[in-house]
Amino acid sequence: MNLTHLLAAVALLGFTQSAYSQASRKLSSDGAPPPPLSAPTLSTNYRLTLTAKSGDKALGEISVLTCASAIEASGFLTKQADDIAATTLSIRGTLTEQEGGSLMLSYTFGVVIPVVSQSLSTYSGSSSQRSAAGSKTGDTKADAEARPESRGTVSRTISFKDCISSGALRVKAGNTYELVTMGGATYSLTISPEL
Repeated sequence: MNLTHLLAAVALLGFTQSAYSQASRKLSSDGAPPPPLSAPTLSTNYRLTLTAKSGDKALGEISVLTCASAIEASGFLTKQADDIAATTLSIRGTLTEQEGGSLMLSYTFGVVIPVVSQSLSTYSGSSSQRSAAGSKTGDTKADAEARPESRGTVSRTISFKDCISSGALRVKAGNTYELVTMGGATYSLTISPEL
């Protein structure tokens, strides 16, 4: 490969990496814009706390403080292991104040769960050193070792499973409500007034 081709390949690689990093930043910042200032607001600030538990073990939580009627929050739970992607929770909807101090929540709740699968690719190989050692000594143990041995590579694939539910709920500020239970985990929501 001559120098001109090498420089062209390096320039193309740099351009591709630059375009990829710009696309990644653009995707991570893409989201719903905040509601306009003229959007309906509530009479006080409310803290919405979405928690996940498996039995007595806390898996994580997402908390947002707002006085807007339109709500949207998402985030990651605690990773189960360093090499596995985290579960993502999200909630969006509208919150309205009702007579008598209750609240009406119309919501869509989502969980994105990583699913890890492993596969083993095997192939046979032999050791010429073992074969040579076995033929010189005539030892049956060395002859057995000279046979091809199985070797393999473990491949790990992570896919994602989306679980979505929606509904409406009358809530009393300060109480906790179990929105969904699935896969051994319970997802609860607490809405509390906060000044």
